[in-house]
Amino acid sequence: MKTILLATLLSTTALIADIATTDVAGKYTSKTTSITAASVPVQSIDLGFANTSGNTKTLNLNAKYSFEHMLDSESYEPFKYGLQATAFLNKDDGTKTAEEYTALLNGEQALQNNWLGYIALGWLRNKFKNYDNKTSLAIGIGKTLFEDAKQRLVVKIGPAYNIEEY
Repeated sequence: MKTILLATLLSTTALIADIATTDVAGKYTSKTTSITAASVPVQSIDLGFANTSGNTKTLNLNAKYSFEHMLDSESYEPFKYGLQATAFLNKDDGTKTAEEYTALLNGEQALQNNWLGYIALGWLRNKFKNYDNKTSLAIGIGKTLFEDAKQRLVVKIGPAYNIEEY
């Protein structure tokens, strides 16, 4: 097991993009860490299946689960949290060529004057990238620079701790 401590300042987006996916799995999973949660819990399940034959028999399976929620009250600022889990499997002629599992749990606590605190916990398993397990924990602060009904621009900065098992 190899342990790496990153004390550099990283944005959560950069941290999770590092954890995220293979190129093919990236087509089916979201790499964003910004939470657009509502006060009513929102869940989604995406499933994908492709089976082709010809010169090569190819099987592709993928799944994604997302959950987002915002706790809001008159007595405190809103807290947004979310969970995302993905799975991806690819076989060519019966030989496994890709297999990846990810999970992300993150939260944002609104502070004052468009400032926020955040925490993110991510996990990755992809033996084809030589990761038996990769766990990342990030915590920091951020500032909302722009927000309207459809868009939100947030800058986040903070330290991250990565544990990588090969």
